[in-house]
Amino acid sequence: MNQILRSAIIAVVYVLSGSAAGLTVFGSPHAADPRLQSLEISVEAFAGQPFGVGVVTIAENQSKQNFWRSEPAPVEWQLLGSDAFYPAAERIGTDLGEPLRSDERRIYFLFKSAQANSVSVLGSSFSMTPTTDDVKHRELLSRWWKRYVAQSNAIRAKDQYPAQIEQYLTHMLARRLQLAVPEVTSRPLLFSADMERHVGIMTGTEAVRLAMQKDSLLGTSRNEAATEDLPKAASPPPIAIPEPAAEVEVEAIAMVVPLECLYARFAKYEDLEWFGEMLDQWGTELNGAFSQRGLKYDIRHRVQDQLNLQQSAMAKHLSAAVVKDYAVIGTDTFLREGAGIGVLFHATSNELLSAYLTERRVERAAKDDGVSLSALRFDGLEQTGSLLASPDNRVRSIYVASGDFHLVTTSKTIARRFLEICADRDKSLGASKEFRYARTVTPVTRNDTAFLYLSDQFFRTFVDPAFRIEMTRRAASESEIELVELAILAAKSEHRPHETLDELVNGGFLPPDFLKRADGSHLELKDGRVIDSLRGVRGSFLPVPDVSVSKATKTEIAGYEEFSAAYRRIWTWMDPATLAFQRHLKGTQEQLVLDMHMYPYPRSELGWLDMLAAQELSKRLAPVPDVLLLAEANIFGVTPAFAGVVDVDFPIVIKDGEIDSSSMPQDKSPFFIGGGSGAENFFGKRDATAEPGKIFPIEKGGAFFGIGAFGLRDGIFSIESPAREGLEPLVGKLALIDADRPAEMRLHVGDVSTCKVRRLLHAQMWIASNRVSQGHVHLLNRMVTQFHVQAEDAASAVERVLKAELQSPLGGDYQPNTTRGHDSFTIHQNATTVSAYEHPLLKRLRGAELELTTEGTTLTSHLEVLIDFP
Repeated sequence: MNQILRSAIIAVVYVLSGSAAGLTVFGSPHAADPRLQSLEISVEAFAGQPFGVGVVTIAENQSKQNFWRSEPAPVEWQLLGSDAFYPAAERIGTDLGEPLRSDERRIYFLFKSAQANSVSVLGSSFSMTPTTDDVKHRELLSRWWKRYVAQSNAIRAKDQYPAQIEQYLTHMLARRLQLAVPEVTSRPLLFSADMERHVGIMTGTEAVRLAMQKDSLLGTSRNEAATEDLPKAASPPPIAIPEPAAEVEVEAIAMVVPLECLYARFAKYEDLEWFGEMLDQWGTELNGAFSQRGLKYDIRHRVQDQLNLQQSAMAKHLSAAVVKDYAVIGTDTFLREGAGIGVLFHATSNELLSAYLTERRVERAAKDDGVSLSALRFDGLEQTGSLLASPDNRVRSIYVASGDFHLVTTSKTIARRFLEICADRDKSLGASKEFRYARTVTPVTRNDTAFLYLSDQFFRTFVDPAFRIEMTRRAASESEIELVELAILAAKSEHRPHETLDELVNGGFLPPDFLKRADGSHLELKDGRVIDSLRGVRGSFLPVPDVSVSKATKTEIAGYEEFSAAYRRIWTWMDPATLAFQRHLKGTQEQLVLDMHMYPYPRSELGWLDMLAAQELSKRLAPVPDVLLLAEANIFGVTPAFAGVVDVDFPIVIKDGEIDSSSMPQDKSPFFIGGGSGAENFFGKRDATAEPGKIFPIEKGGAFFGIGAFGLRDGIFSIESPAREGLEPLVGKLALIDADRPAEMRLHVGDVSTCKVRRLLHAQMWIASNRVSQGHVHLLNRMVTQFHVQAEDAASAVERVLKAELQSPLGGDYQPNTTRGHDSFTIHQNATTVSAYEHPLLKRLRGAELELTTEGTTLTSHLEVLIDFP
């Protein structure tokens, strides 16, 4: 046995022993290892159509060597060669901890019978002489499929990357090989089942995307024609709005905004710029900790490019001498797919603003191939505008103006409505009763950095049958584009034609009815890109209101009727909402303040608020130095009831990528719960003889933490904790003080950047972020092993499929691995260990305060966050 082959076997068996999901790695030659004498290697293969099937078996007798737990040399070659497809690995035998027992690894794979001379394992060829035996071919194919599905299910169970990729592979192979289609489960639902189906289309939840992809793979309803009249729109009851103040001030820019549009107002360009940067920065810092995917869609820059409103250029030219007020308006929030959105300017100088916008548009048309600038007319209106656009909608910028107001938008419908409102401002958002009431509650004089208003009519737009049906169609189109990208990868892997959709369908990589659509649109491949003939390129789809929908299929009608019925049960949670942001600079820190007002608030969806007594607290607990988190409210008949976490330094032990809870001492539990007036009936009541101000053990069972807990009675306060350390910082420190504002519930967060428990918090963030990064590694490996993508091209292949960039929340990037034996990619990141990691936001978070109040059907909240500048 030559050295290259021996080194290959070492890498193979190591990989298979360490990866239950059958992940494939790379290897490189190294010196011969005498332990290889214990290995037995065999290849079995049976010819067949459309694929032959084979298995490589690597066995070892552990009475000679404990090979499986050895550490191989560096690896870099692929497990199976380019002529072996869709590998699945398994381990057969007993637990590795039991010596003197046999154990083996198997790699199942498919191959083209015409290429059946050999199979490559880590760059070394094994001769393979397939035999023709239909019975054994079926038996081995069945074993491969069972293992392949199990491998796919194991990957999905870990939920490390979008399940659409595994769903495509299993459905495509099941169809081509006439095997049972496996059921694919999605990640946990974001909403209840009803809401997931009906709200998920609007929010783009992964479960809905997965279901739409499955419908496309199975050809559900693709033969239907759109011949049915649109159904009657669901008619939610009107919202009862309180009377606004008689002389309420409304900003001029709101008086030209269509009532059905969302509205975000910024008094200065610097505020608009800051708001966008803040969302980007916080999104990046929280990516990984609260995102299970770690995908960067780069929405902000894509929208700027589509509108031709690059932020850097605007910052340089649009001073207060040019523009006095800004607003972002839109009919939807589908920024990931392509939104109906625009930027509205209230000009200080019409001439300067018009010249600036026009010059930028002429420049773009001159330098960008495929982008043209033309006049735009609106039926029934005298005013005209200009359209800067590319055929694929990558650029779609409509510019219209009326008086001192100028609008740049992606939507012709929004542009028309803007011009109509400018001619009849009594029908504007600013003139509406609901907006005037919102300005009564959140007056213009507050000088908010950002003011966001979502009107009742904005939400009702989503109920319109034409709007709803097009939402569903474009969501299905996006899923189909994703399928085409996967099909191209699979066809390339198998060396099959892939230049046209017909070739992909004929090759079995897409379903037979894939090219059929009820609305007459179709997908097409142009210059290597997948384009929707009606909507354009993914990420810059034609806005929903700009797509005419006059007919629907029977399935679409039935779907809308189901939605309409569900709407009456669950949709009342979408009601007018006001969010006002303020930013205050304090030396090296900034204070962010958010006030939210909802009328009426979603009582059916926020039923837990009914636990709160309808009584505002004008007093609050004074901050306690060593209490990191404190929540208080009127609940259980206790005034106030409270719970919290004291600041305790925990030892951190990481085991298998998670914090080892057994290493955390039980006597350092930081939690406590207690209350003031009325609390004696709940906390510490079983030891009435306890000395006030002293911590005492609870011997007869506490109200919440049971026997072995500890209690404290201090003044009017009674508190309980599972550990003495959870009470010690409270002794003599609890007191009620006057609150700045009355509220029903409060949450206090201390200085996270300097707290004792910050090591534990950073560790939790590292674990969540590291899980995302490891998921990316698995996904990149999957591109290599299942689609034969070259390692250096794997990241770009993922980006094409998901229309998103893999972003390590730990910083750094992913590179082909030449030094490790577990995965074919290494995470080159800034913090490779938990001890070296500090989450950027936690490093800067100096504290936060949240207040919440309900008044009848009105919900208000006040949030303050203090952070250091980055």
